[in-house]
Amino acid sequence: MVRGMASGKESCRRLSEREQQSPCIYMNVFLIHQNRYLKAEIPSPNQPLLIMDIQYIIDRAQGIILNPKEEWRKIKEEPASNADLLLYYVLPLVVMAVFTGFIGSWSLTIAVFQLISPFIGIVIAAYVINELAEKFNSTKSLNNAFKLVVYAATPSLLAAIVANLSFLLGWVSLFGLYGIYLFWVGISPMMDTPQDKRLGYVLASALVIVIIQIVLFTLIGPSMMWR
Repeated sequence: MVRGMASGKESCRRLSEREQQSPCIYMNVFLIHQNRYLKAEIPSPNQPLLIMDIQYIIDRAQGIILNPKEEWRKIKEEPASNADLLLYYVLPLVVMAVFTGFIGSWSLTIAVFQLISPFIGIVIAAYVINELAEKFNSTKSLNNAFKLVVYAATPSLLAAIVANLSFLLGWVSLFGLYGIYLFWVGISPMMDTPQDKRLGYVLASALVIVIIQIVLFTLIGPSMMWR
């Protein structure tokens, strides 16, 4: 009987200790989850992009414009997927350009076209560049091709935000031509293209991309513009 009572008291004591510890346990679990949440909210260039981060876009745009050679090396090592690139880099810039277009008196159909067309162009360009890679002794990688096209398009995406405000600011679109230089600098590190093959690769890619986009614009553009 005495032994039973002692074991009962011991059980009660252990239960009491668990109850006292449980708030600490719950708090630790809460902090762990909070820590994971906070980490997911602050993507870095060395981690996958998890949410829309305006500061990341600003830093990347500044890096690729001012110091493209170093930035391309960083970009190649990043684990961002094709969807990450489109959703968390291209989309915010395109949405801002469409918003300024509304300020500049765009119609709804023009806004829809301008929202869709950059994505179509980027996807087509990435697939073309990837398919042509082996013909120029380059490494075939659709993800690297997406990175190359997306970040080389940065000047055009930024220029559109300003140019869409007014037809008087249309000259700002010329800044988009800087993307050609970014593409030229980036194709060797991103696609492992030999220097003697770079010119041919760039010209062939540009030719195919322009032809495809002209055909698409001819088929789709007028019908959307005149609705």
